[in-house]
Amino acid sequence: MFDRIKKIFNTKEDGRDGFTKWSKRILEISEFISKNNRLPKANKNDKNEYNLYQSYSANRRKFFSKELSNKQLIFLRKHKIDFEDLSSFSGRDGYTRWSNRIKEISAFISKNNRLPKANKNDKNEYNLYQNYCANKRKFYAKELSPKQQRFLEQHNIIFENNISDRWKNKVLEIEDFIKSNGKNPKTHYAFKKSITDEDIYQHKLYHALAQIKRAKEKGKLSDTQLEFLEQHNIILENNTSILDRWKNKVLEISDFIITNERYPKSSSKDISEEKLYHALARIRRAKEKGKLSDTQLEFLEQHNIILENNTSISDRWKNKVLEISDFIITNERYPKSSSKDIREEKLYHALARIRRAKEKGKLSDTQLEFLEQKNIVFKEKFNRKLNKEDILEIKRIYNDNPFMAFNVFKEILRTKNYMINKKEIKILFEEIINN
Repeated sequence: MFDRIKKIFNTKEDGRDGFTKWSKRILEISEFISKNNRLPKANKNDKNEYNLYQSYSANRRKFFSKELSNKQLIFLRKHKIDFEDLSSFSGRDGYTRWSNRIKEISAFISKNNRLPKANKNDKNEYNLYQNYCANKRKFYAKELSPKQQRFLEQHNIIFENNISDRWKNKVLEIEDFIKSNGKNPKTHYAFKKSITDEDIYQHKLYHALAQIKRAKEKGKLSDTQLEFLEQHNIILENNTSILDRWKNKVLEISDFIITNERYPKSSSKDISEEKLYHALARIRRAKEKGKLSDTQLEFLEQHNIILENNTSISDRWKNKVLEISDFIITNERYPKSSSKDIREEKLYHALARIRRAKEKGKLSDTQLEFLEQKNIVFKEKFNRKLNKEDILEIKRIYNDNPFMAFNVFKEILRTKNYMINKKEIKILFEEIINN
């Protein structure tokens, strides 16, 4: 049976022979090209032309993937079908379309005396801009053929010497700023209480300069761009090392402490003091994470900058604790969050912050001692404060009258200045009774 099928497919009489059928289709394509002087298109209105287009595309793919036999290649050359010659026929040809677009770009440049921009209001100019950028990327990636490069030169499109007006103008703006201020632009307006237009302008120039620096480091700047930067005295390398900059900042902090006899504060109205505060905070965090070198730690010691939190308590924190203590003594209770008095509510939230800091182990030994001195006791101190006599008394009363025992327990908590909510009181009372 299989021999019979094989015979049918290999016979030339019934037209099912593979090469015969293929060669007939190629002859049809060749006749179409010579008659219409173009390649067949995907014209769905004309079924015959559409089939020829499909066949031509399939053979073209096989040609580039080297799937065609020598016999087929000879037959194609004989009938003047050369897939490598892309500039012979229709507008669907890649090179012809590409060259037409380049001509449009060249005409636009000569007419407007500038490159096309990403102007979304003008669709034609926007498309030319996209095409120009795509070819520029291909040029730098060395993806353009020698034929394409020659065509670009003929139409005066040279990517190497092209610096966009926008980039040029930004460099000139940076140069003007450096000449006027005697320094590079900085981004520090976030520390200011009121931001001016000048601050925002300086911030933008800083990021533009940083972008140029990164492009230089990645080797993305052309020789023309580098020459332009040199002409306008814009030096991208940092003359001072990171360690020197760090040392200078530490010296500034040290001078501030000697002059003012205190550490810089974050709440200061002076911007320079606020900057020093944040610089000191960054150094402290770096030390906690073990990121400071031995040289840096020695330098800090030499200039008497102590980063540990347990050396002193800020006056602000101390005053807040004293306020809470005075409130407890006056009212014989801890501040509540549900109070109508705004001052009491603020004290409640301040006390809650202190409690959370203590639970996370963020309070220094000096701060913990200060809290004990002012009789501000949190949950973990309860068992130490409640003596055995109190516990036995509560249990004895509970056996006679459970409700009275609970009231006695609450009274003991009040006298011990113990800050606790209703739910916690209930849980602790049950623990005492059950143990």
